[in-house]
Amino acid sequence: HYSNNMVIIWKSRLIALFLFFRIVPSCVSGHAASLSPLSSVFVGGWGDWTYVYEPNLLRLSEEASVEHAHAIYVGDHDNDEVDVIITYKDAVNSSKCLLRWSGSEKFSELPEFLGPGEELCAGVPHGLSASVEGNGTTYLYHANNQKALYKTTLDGQIIWKALGRPTSGNKISLQTNEKELQFSPTWLASVEDSSSPYVYMADGYGSSRIYVYNRYDGTYAGKYFGGYGIEHGKFHTCHSISWDWRFQQMVVSDRENHRLEYFKVLDNSTNSSASIFSYQDTISFVPYLQRPCNIRIQKMKKTMKKAMEGNKGGIAIVPALEGTVGILSPSNQLLSVLNVSDVLGDVGFLHPHDAHFIPGTSGDFVLVTWNPGRIGYFRRLGKTAMSATMT
Repeated sequence: HYSNNMVIIWKSRLIALFLFFRIVPSCVSGHAASLSPLSSVFVGGWGDWTYVYEPNLLRLSEEASVEHAHAIYVGDHDNDEVDVIITYKDAVNSSKCLLRWSGSEKFSELPEFLGPGEELCAGVPHGLSASVEGNGTTYLYHANNQKALYKTTLDGQIIWKALGRPTSGNKISLQTNEKELQFSPTWLASVEDSSSPYVYMADGYGSSRIYVYNRYDGTYAGKYFGGYGIEHGKFHTCHSISWDWRFQQMVVSDRENHRLEYFKVLDNSTNSSASIFSYQDTISFVPYLQRPCNIRIQKMKKTMKKAMEGNKGGIAIVPALEGTVGILSPSNQLLSVLNVSDVLGDVGFLHPHDAHFIPGTSGDFVLVTWNPGRIGYFRRLGKTAMSATMT
């Protein structure tokens, strides 16, 4: 697949060099000035899953100095509008960390800032996930590398915060090595469409454990699993955790073990152990996706999800830190790989950190990169928009 696209990739790199001289002077610090329209750049891929980068979409304002772009929320509404929210570390202003483009028709406009300022943004904002709870309200869960977790509204207003290491009596007193004394949260996830009271936090840059919290008040539930190791159920940088509705399982991006690990979650709110994780499966795509940062499953309407759970409908996307992005089939077979850093590395797209499909498209996605921080819109070629049931 790589060889088939090599000529096109090198042509695209020449285009990327041209873009470098037009884009980079205004955004080497994460800034983006008002630019004249730029041409799409062919990025590549396999078979039917090829993409172009659209530099005119999801541009940044002068007030955003994106040092590291870390995570994405994409929300669709009944009126088919799509919002994109990005969490990032600002190189200049520690009171800024959330950007929102409201409505797909505004993807060509500049974003707005969200949140209460330093109370949410200080430190290193990292993971971002969403949960629909209670009366259908969507909340955001934020993991900050500087020992902080937050639950907020979609506008970034804080519902609760949990600061410092999780403590509950002597529940975490059994340490096996020095690394497991560390604590640096990277991501959170909850069981979708569930009455479960729990949210699960990946301590990816710390102990490589998954800790269990109460999602309503942010208290530690006194339960964790994982820790450093190579056997199933152990991790080496559990960078993110996600709910895969196709399999009704949690999936952990075990980045430095080069794999994605699947677990059944057995919740029991009356059990003091809070929940039990049962290992189910491992998928790995070395050499194409060597350091998977996350996996996002294509959004679908609830009625379609229920109908397709047994058939495992829905495609998935996996960004890998070394520079590639993979598209997976509903059964987690590798459909395509985009060598993003090969084509767009000269304009800063070096280390993919999160990616998210755009509902109502044929497979378009948003990508953010870690260092330097970049935000990009990638449009799929050759296919019309998926049917309304796939949004």
